[in-house]
Amino acid sequence: KSGMGKKPADRYVLPLCAAHHRLGHNAQHKRGEASFWADLGINAPLICERLYAQCDDLVAMQAVILVTIAERSKR
Repeated sequence: KSGMGKKPADRYVLPLCAAHHRLGHNAQHKRGEASFWADLGINAPLICERLYAQCDDLVAMQAVILVTIAERSKR
């Protein structure tokens, strides 16, 4: 976890657009990480782990994201 303006290590980061990160009505910064990811049906720590394991392979990282989206839509 970070906070107080500290940047978390890259292995614990998931990319978000500005609207989902901080600007939108239901943005992560306006509701908190746990409820944000839970409502999306995404296990953020697991996805971070999967992405970081593929950090040298952009195609594999894209596959992680596509699988995450597919798994999410099945719920």
